[in-house]
Amino acid sequence: MTEQTNKTSRDKIERSYEHARDSASEALAKTRAKAGKAARKAGDEIGDFPMAVLAGGAAIGALLGALIPASLREREVLGKTGKRLNAAATAAAQAARDAGKQELASLGISKDAAGREANRLIEGVVKAAGNAGSAAARAAKEKAKVK
Repeated sequence: MTEQTNKTSRDKIERSYEHARDSASEALAKTRAKAGKAARKAGDEIGDFPMAVLAGGAAIGALLGALIPASLREREVLGKTGKRLNAAATAAAQAARDAGKQELASLGISKDAAGREANRLIEGVVKAAGNAGSAAARAAKEKAKVK
Protein backbone atom coordinates (compact mmCIF):
# COMPACT_ATOMS: atom_id res chain seq x y z
CA MET A 1 0.00 0.00 0.00
CA THR A 2 2.82 2.41 0.88
CA GLU A 3 4.54 1.66 -2.41
CA GLN A 4 1.36 2.47 -4.31
CA THR A 5 0.92 5.74 -2.37
CA ASN A 6 4.54 6.69 -3.07
CA LYS A 7 4.14 5.89 -6.77
CA THR A 8 0.93 7.92 -6.98
CA SER A 9 2.58 10.86 -5.21
CA ARG A 10 5.64 10.59 -7.44
CA ASP A 11 3.43 10.51 -10.55
CA LYS A 12 1.54 13.61 -9.39
CA ILE A 13 4.80 15.42 -8.71
CA GLU A 14 6.18 14.44 -12.12
CA ARG A 15 3.00 15.64 -13.87
CA SER A 16 3.09 18.90 -11.91
CA TYR A 17 6.75 19.37 -12.80
CA GLU A 18 6.11 18.67 -16.48
CA HIS A 19 3.16 21.04 -16.47
CA ALA A 20 5.18 23.79 -14.79
CA ARG A 21 8.05 23.24 -17.22
CA ASP A 22 5.69 23.37 -20.21
CA SER A 23 3.98 26.51 -18.90
CA ALA A 24 7.30 28.21 -18.25
CA SER A 25 8.57 27.20 -21.68
CA GLU A 26 5.42 28.55 -23.29
CA ALA A 27 5.68 31.82 -21.35
CA LEU A 28 9.34 32.15 -22.30
CA ALA A 29 8.54 31.62 -25.97
CA LYS A 30 5.80 34.26 -25.85
CA THR A 31 8.08 36.69 -24.03
CA ARG A 32 10.86 36.11 -26.55
CA ALA A 33 8.45 36.70 -29.43
CA LYS A 34 7.16 39.93 -27.90
CA ALA A 35 10.66 41.12 -27.03
CA GLY A 36 11.78 40.31 -30.58
CA LYS A 37 8.87 42.31 -31.95
CA ALA A 38 9.81 45.24 -29.70
CA ALA A 39 13.45 44.97 -30.79
CA ARG A 40 12.43 44.96 -34.47
CA LYS A 41 10.27 48.01 -33.87
CA ALA A 42 13.16 49.76 -32.14
CA GLY A 43 15.38 48.80 -35.09
CA ASP A 44 12.86 50.28 -37.49
CA GLU A 45 12.77 53.48 -35.44
CA ILE A 46 16.56 53.61 -35.48
CA GLY A 47 16.50 53.12 -39.26
CA ASP A 48 14.25 56.15 -39.52
CA PHE A 49 16.74 58.33 -37.61
CA PRO A 50 20.25 57.16 -38.58
CA MET A 51 21.86 60.52 -37.82
CA ALA A 52 20.58 60.36 -34.26
CA VAL A 53 22.09 56.90 -33.88
CA LEU A 54 25.37 58.09 -35.38
CA ALA A 55 25.52 61.10 -33.08
CA GLY A 56 24.60 58.99 -30.06
CA GLY A 57 27.23 56.38 -30.93
CA ALA A 58 29.90 59.04 -31.37
CA ALA A 59 28.98 60.64 -28.05
CA ILE A 60 29.06 57.29 -26.23
CA GLY A 61 32.41 56.41 -27.83
CA ALA A 62 33.90 59.76 -26.84
CA LEU A 63 32.60 59.38 -23.30
CA LEU A 64 34.02 55.87 -22.95
CA GLY A 65 37.33 57.00 -24.42
CA ALA A 66 37.51 59.84 -21.93
CA LEU A 67 36.79 57.50 -19.02
CA ILE A 68 39.56 55.03 -19.86
CA PRO A 69 42.85 56.39 -18.53
CA ALA A 70 45.96 56.23 -20.68
CA SER A 71 48.67 53.92 -19.40
CA LEU A 72 52.16 55.14 -18.59
CA ARG A 73 53.53 53.09 -21.50
CA GLU A 74 51.05 54.71 -23.89
CA ARG A 75 52.17 58.14 -22.75
CA GLU A 76 55.85 57.20 -23.17
CA VAL A 77 55.39 55.77 -26.66
CA LEU A 78 52.92 58.28 -28.03
CA GLY A 79 54.14 61.44 -26.30
CA LYS A 80 53.16 64.54 -28.27
CA THR A 81 51.57 62.46 -31.02
CA GLY A 82 49.17 60.97 -28.48
CA LYS A 83 48.25 64.43 -27.24
CA ARG A 84 47.57 65.59 -30.81
CA LEU A 85 45.51 62.46 -31.52
CA ASN A 86 43.57 62.97 -28.32
CA ALA A 87 42.87 66.60 -29.18
CA ALA A 88 41.79 65.64 -32.70
CA ALA A 89 39.53 62.87 -31.40
CA THR A 90 37.99 65.23 -28.85
CA ALA A 91 37.36 67.83 -31.55
CA ALA A 92 35.87 65.19 -33.87
CA ALA A 93 33.59 63.91 -31.13
CA GLN A 94 32.45 67.44 -30.34
CA ALA A 95 31.82 68.13 -34.04
CA ALA A 96 29.83 64.88 -34.37
CA ARG A 97 27.82 65.77 -31.30
CA ASP A 98 27.08 69.26 -32.59
CA ALA A 99 26.16 67.93 -36.05
CA GLY A 100 23.90 65.33 -34.49
CA LYS A 101 22.17 67.95 -32.37
CA GLN A 102 21.65 70.16 -35.42
CA GLU A 103 20.28 67.24 -37.46
CA LEU A 104 17.88 66.26 -34.69
CA ALA A 105 16.76 69.87 -34.27
CA SER A 106 16.14 70.19 -38.02
CA LEU A 107 14.00 67.04 -37.88
CA GLY A 108 12.06 68.43 -34.93
CA ILE A 109 13.36 65.78 -32.57
CA SER A 110 14.11 66.89 -29.06
CA LYS A 111 15.88 65.18 -26.20
CA ASP A 112 12.59 65.02 -24.31
CA ALA A 113 10.72 63.46 -27.25
CA ALA A 114 13.45 60.84 -27.72
CA GLY A 115 13.34 60.06 -24.00
CA ARG A 116 9.57 59.67 -24.08
CA GLU A 117 9.80 57.33 -27.07
CA ALA A 118 12.50 55.23 -25.38
CA ASN A 119 10.38 55.04 -22.22
CA ARG A 120 7.36 54.00 -24.30
CA LEU A 121 9.34 51.20 -25.93
CA ILE A 122 10.70 49.99 -22.58
CA GLU A 123 7.22 50.09 -21.03
CA GLY A 124 5.96 47.99 -23.95
CA VAL A 125 8.61 45.34 -23.41
CA VAL A 126 7.96 45.26 -19.66
CA LYS A 127 4.22 45.01 -20.25
CA ALA A 128 4.71 42.18 -22.76
CA ALA A 129 6.88 40.25 -20.31
CA GLY A 130 4.35 40.81 -17.52
CA ASN A 131 1.47 39.68 -19.73
CA ALA A 132 3.37 36.55 -20.72
CA GLY A 133 4.09 35.76 -17.07
CA SER A 134 0.46 36.32 -16.10
CA ALA A 135 -0.70 34.12 -18.96
CA ALA A 136 1.65 31.37 -17.82
CA ALA A 137 0.38 31.63 -14.25
CA ARG A 138 -3.25 31.49 -15.41
CA ALA A 139 -2.51 28.50 -17.62
CA ALA A 140 -0.79 26.72 -14.74
CA LYS A 141 -3.78 27.37 -12.46
CA GLU A 142 -6.23 26.14 -15.08
CA LYS A 143 -4.25 22.98 -15.74
CA ALA A 144 -3.91 22.37 -12.00
CA LYS A 145 -7.70 22.62 -11.64
CA VAL A 146 -8.21 20.09 -14.42
CA LYS A 147 -5.97 17.53 -12.74
